[in-house]
Amino acid sequence: MGTNYMLTHKSDFEIGRTSDFTLKVKFNRDLYDMDGNKVMGKDDASEQLALSIRDYTGPEMTIEPITVRTGNGQMTYAGAPSVSNSPITFNDYIGNMTEHILLAWFVMGYNPKNEKIGFKEYYGQDAILYKWAPNGTRQISWKIMGAWLSQYTQGQYSKISPEQRLFSTTILYDRAIPFATPDYSAWRVTDTNQQTSDAYNKVSATNYLGTQGQSTIN
Repeated sequence: MGTNYMLTHKSDFEIGRTSDFTLKVKFNRDLYDMDGNKVMGKDDASEQLALSIRDYTGPEMTIEPITVRTGNGQMTYAGAPSVSNSPITFNDYIGNMTEHILLAWFVMGYNPKNEKIGFKEYYGQDAILYKWAPNGTRQISWKIMGAWLSQYTQGQYSKISPEQRLFSTTILYDRAIPFATPDYSAWRVTDTNQQTSDAYNKVSATNYLGTQGQSTIN
């Protein structure tokens, strides 16, 4: 497949960007600090944390192999499935209380002040990973189930070079599944009649190619 083919099928070869995503943790209760003082309501905490995300490693699933020897050879079979941890980094937005939200979530699992460990029902949250095309259409999402913070890291400080402060941590989860799977056939773009095609003229169409508010013809 060469450049000529891609140039005549441009609508099929728009690349996805790693920056076109957000992860929204759906907290199931309000957040409190280790002394029991309310930090933020669950809905506000979900929004503020999503706005603070910088980097995130998406779901990774593995099937452990079962190997059976057969004479001089071997065969492999699907064994137990597993999921990997997801490293995640947040910008420290002081006004958004990023640090307070992360610490309150961590304290749900372990409170260093009274040395108590919480129940999974309390600290395990569901999250949704949203991915979309550059112009906001063609959304794909994954549901991350049973997510919790396994570590709370303050990060490195430096008097020499004042740089942006980040919080890097790891999210553990139990399962990741596609959420609200889209109608992929609706993504197709027909170039035969651009004058009437939704992809070129209808802003709300899932296969719309342009930016909001104007036709992409000519």
